[in-house]
Amino acid sequence: MDFEIWGPSLTSDLEPTGWGSLNADAFIFSLSHPLVTSTLQETSNPGQGMTSVKLVTSSGYNSSYFGNVFGLDTMGGMVSIGMTPYLGVPLGVPYTQKPTSVDLMYKSNIISGDTGVFLIQVTHWNGSQRVIDGDAMMLFTGNVSNWSTISLPLTYYTANTPDTLVILASSSASPWLNNLGGPSPSPIPGSELIIDNIVLNSTCPTPIANFTHLSQGQSVAFFDSSFTTGLATYSWDFGDGAGTSFLPSPIYYYTAPGTYNVCLIVTDSCGSDTACQNVTISTGCPPPIAFFTYIPNGLTVSFSDQSTSTGTTIYNWDFGDGIGSSNIQNPIYSYIANGTYTACLTISDSCDTSSFCLPVIVFDSISGTKKWPPEKLYSLYPNPAHGNINISLSKSLSSGNVIICNQLGVIVKIKDFKGSHIKINTSEISNGFYYFTIFENTKKLNSGSFIIQHE
Repeated sequence: MDFEIWGPSLTSDLEPTGWGSLNADAFIFSLSHPLVTSTLQETSNPGQGMTSVKLVTSSGYNSSYFGNVFGLDTMGGMVSIGMTPYLGVPLGVPYTQKPTSVDLMYKSNIISGDTGVFLIQVTHWNGSQRVIDGDAMMLFTGNVSNWSTISLPLTYYTANTPDTLVILASSSASPWLNNLGGPSPSPIPGSELIIDNIVLNSTCPTPIANFTHLSQGQSVAFFDSSFTTGLATYSWDFGDGAGTSFLPSPIYYYTAPGTYNVCLIVTDSCGSDTACQNVTISTGCPPPIAFFTYIPNGLTVSFSDQSTSTGTTIYNWDFGDGIGSSNIQNPIYSYIANGTYTACLTISDSCDTSSFCLPVIVFDSISGTKKWPPEKLYSLYPNPAHGNINISLSKSLSSGNVIICNQLGVIVKIKDFKGSHIKINTSEISNGFYYFTIFENTKKLNSGSFIIQHE
């Protein structure tokens, strides 16, 4: 849990999304309330990512709702997970796990005589009252100028399953600690507590948000690659102030070039996590896409360009034998020996450059005894693949491996196997065109290609 996304709320013009604060700069109930801001977005030296939350003990609450309730003019800057306390709702969010500990990063500058606090509780409603099942707390004093990391073990008092998670941090413990039955000094203006990267550790792993993206012009395809447990929900913010989505892997069109901070919030039964990336949209000019097919005739191969490009296009062929190259669109090339060669086409137009490679198998049936094409020793399914891909061989191998390469010939996965069936997990491989080669020990048996298209 972090503080990467900020936005307006009912009582504040700016506070961390998913967290409540005591900010009253946009208080809706009465114009007579003071404009107090004690929970701030820290961007100059965040603990992780791009922003942290800075809590500053401030005065001016004497005529505000919370100031009247507690009889205080000075209160600590505060964040609590869930809704703002101004709305009069109980603190916390639904939660059914039992974390063993909590990690967080912090810096502090607590004025002498004051005390900051971080508190976590898991609770449940027993039908008549709320019961604390477990908790952990840390008090802060003095000055810690560099980011520090702490791990707090939770102490459990019941064997019940929680239904609510409470996380609260404040630059001054009063009145929160007083409400918990403990002594706390009066808040002193100027006390500061900065926190970031709160991680709950438990047998139920906290989700890890992550994604990749692929741009074509001003359209961007986003691919979720998060780690989650069970059913998960997704919330995308495309960073342009307009676009959102709740799909796992959406496609979004930007109306103007620029750099956008795209954030994904992933939530499952174990918690939530946020990942943000900068996505740059340079121009509306569509980048070229290199592609070709070929027809062999003995050692001579006819290459046919199937690329997509804009305007004048420059072609550069590398036929993969260390000798041949060409600059024409549809070349014909004669190899000097049987074999498998990786032929590559690179095209350039006014928008960008693109490359594509394919294994080319040539065989002169006059000078050899092998059949053309080589005998296919496998069947592959499904194709396109979006999860596991299966390769069934016509014979069982005692020691084999499969090497998978992308269009540029870069190895992306090596799979060792025994037997006649190979099952390959493609979840960590990006969408695209790939080719593979099957080896028995060091002897090449066969090769082929497939497409990965994650849903």
